[in-house]
Amino acid sequence: MIQQLSFDGINWIGLVVRDDRRSIDVLASLPFVDAKRIGCVGLSGGGFRSTYLAGMDERIKAAVIVGWMSTLSSIGHIPYSTHSDMYLPYGLHAVLDHPDVATLGAPQCAIFVQSRRDRLFPAAGMADAVAKIRNVYANEKHAERFRSELYDAPHSFTVAMQEEAFAWLENWLK
Repeated sequence: MIQQLSFDGINWIGLVVRDDRRSIDVLASLPFVDAKRIGCVGLSGGGFRSTYLAGMDERIKAAVIVGWMSTLSSIGHIPYSTHSDMYLPYGLHAVLDHPDVATLGAPQCAIFVQSRRDRLFPAAGMADAVAKIRNVYANEKHAERFRSELYDAPHSFTVAMQEEAFAWLENWLK
């Protein structure tokens, strides 16, 4: 199916981002929601989605990206089939790396990247991605709006990570 989408000029992440942005439309329309204080958090594929929302929707003011933050060149040779082309935005990554997408909302969107000891992502790729994002926020003179932590945990979103993530969101969305 994914390959057929590409033949039709569509990609899966484009559909996912469209759907996520429509979800924000619904959320922002609710009378008890402050549309100026919307954030997102996601683990794994959800972390990938948080990256795209942070970079592509100005309504996202704070994002927590859990686990799916690495340079694309570092994951191309992983011997696991986990990373298929499901989220491949054909053409975009010829000019932007994955961490670059996250920074498209900088510095207005505060970003917290939670990385882990994870066989799915090489440590060097995670470190390079974090360095790219940190550099953008520093150049924008808002280094405080970016945070990164490396946890000694497998592919998961532990209670301690959740507590830190929600504290980050509360801080930037208050």
